Order: sequence, then structure tokens, then C-alpha cells
Amino acid sequence: MVRTGRFMQGNNTHSERFTLKPGESINVQLGGKGRPIVGKVVLPKEGVGAGWTVQGGLNTKQPEPQRPKDYEQWAPEKQQEWMNKYYQSDEFKEQQKKTKYHNFFVEPDGSFRVEDVAPGSYNLYVNASEQKTQFMEQVAMAQIETTMPDIPGGQSDEPLDQTCIRSWDCGCFQPRW
Repeated sequence: MVRTGRFMQGNNTHSERFTLKPGESINVQLGGKGRPIVGKVVLPKEGVGAGWTVQGGLNTKQPEPQRPKDYEQWAPEKQQEWMNKYYQSDEFKEQQKKTKYHNFFVEPDGSFRVEDVAPGSYNLYVNASEQKTQFMEQVAMAQIETTMPDIPGGQSDEPLDQTCIRSWDCGCFQPRW
């Protein structure tokens, strides 16, 4: 938790889901598995020196639901009704239980580091916000997909480098590796 003036900023990350019944005990490991991801965000010229707050996250990429064959021809209301039912399904709830979230702050030089990322496919995103009124306002966002390959032994301190050059105009990172 970071206190900045009257405001506090928090950063929740590395959660584990578990069920604990009365009278039982359980060991939960937070961290110490996976591998770090490092990278660098290059702000557009409008953002350099503008005082933007830049932070990001990494979350598990979920598969698209298997939609009915004629879904694309449905009216938007019918599509929304189908999606609402899907969000209540056991399939969706199980996927949500498996979703991993990692949040991070971007340093003033644009660098970031995310610890203990397990193998899998992820969405990596960065948000830039600016204090325009009494509230922070999002001024830019970028997102890429990335994959953490399998890790021999399940853990490594050797980071996966996601060094990026940001093209804020097109709304996406341009990975460089």
C-alpha cells in the first residue's frame, strides 16, 4: 500500500483460491513458483513529463466460449441474453477459479517486473492515468498477449523479457524480442 498525499494506492497480486472446511488446516504457497516477466513501456511523446501514473497487470487468457452456430446473426439483445446465461454457467465459473491475476507498477523509467508467473497464456496490459480533476482519468491503454513457456523444475529466477516499444496510437504494444 502506498500513501500519496490524502490518497492510498494498493496493489493486489498473487492470489490463490482454496476451500477450508471447519476443523481442517491447509498449506497455501504464495510465490516461489513460476518465473518473472520483465519489460519496458515507452510512453508516447504526449506522456513524457506529463505526470501520468502508469500501472499494469497480467491475467490468464481465457478461451472464447463455444457459441451457437448462428450466434453472429442474432440481434444484440439475444446475444447479450445468451452471454448472461453463459456467465452463470458452471463452465464459466470453473474458468474464473483458474484465472491468475498479477498487478504491477511501472517505474519512472518505464520498466516493470512481475514475479512468479506460472506457465500459460496471458493478457498483459498497461494503463496510463492522469489527475485532471479530483479523480484520476485514464488517458491511454495498451495490451498484448504473451505466453510463459513451461519451466523445468516449476520455478526459475531467470526472467522472460517482454521488452516492448509502445505504439499508443494503434492501441497495442509492439513487442521486440
